[in-house]
Amino acid sequence: MSKQESVPSEEDWGNYWTDQDAAYAHQQFGGKTLDEMIPRFRDLPLSASEDLMYMPDVPFRYYIYGFQHTLGPGAAFPYESRADCQQDLAAETFLGLVLWKLEHSPNALLPIMEALMPLVEFVAVNAQRQETDPCTDDFFIDKLRRIRASYENLRHRS
Repeated sequence: MSKQESVPSEEDWGNYWTDQDAAYAHQQFGGKTLDEMIPRFRDLPLSASEDLMYMPDVPFRYYIYGFQHTLGPGAAFPYESRADCQQDLAAETFLGLVLWKLEHSPNALLPIMEALMPLVEFVAVNAQRQETDPCTDDFFIDKLRRIRASYENLRHRS
C-alpha cells in the first residue's frame, strides 16, 4: 500500500479527544494538508515526531510523509548545505519514530513500510555521511539495522 493522498477526515482521527496526546496532535495537524505541515517538520522535528507517535493510524500514515519533504531527496534540509544540527535532529527523530512504531504499534506502520523504507534508508545513509563523529555515524546505521530487523521480523510473522 502506498501513501494516502487525501487529508485525514475527522472520522479517520477516531476518538482522539479521549487521549490528551492524540488531542494535541489533532489540534496541531487535524484538517491540514501535508504541505501546510511541512514547516512544522522542518522547524520542530522533535515535536512533529511526538505528535505522529500518538496519532491514530490513518493520520499517522498520511503525515509521516512530512519527513520526506524535510529529509528526502530534494528536501528542505539539503544535506550538502547544513547550517546547523537541525537535520541531524530531524533524522534522529524520524528514524526513532519509525523504530518505535515498529516495536509498539506495528499495525500503524506495516501497510506503508515498504513504500517508506527507501526514505528510511536514504535518511540513515545520508545523515551518517554528514557526521564527523564516528560514534554518531554508527548511531544512524545502527538505527537502520534495527529498523530492518524489526520490519523483517514482523513481515515473517504475518
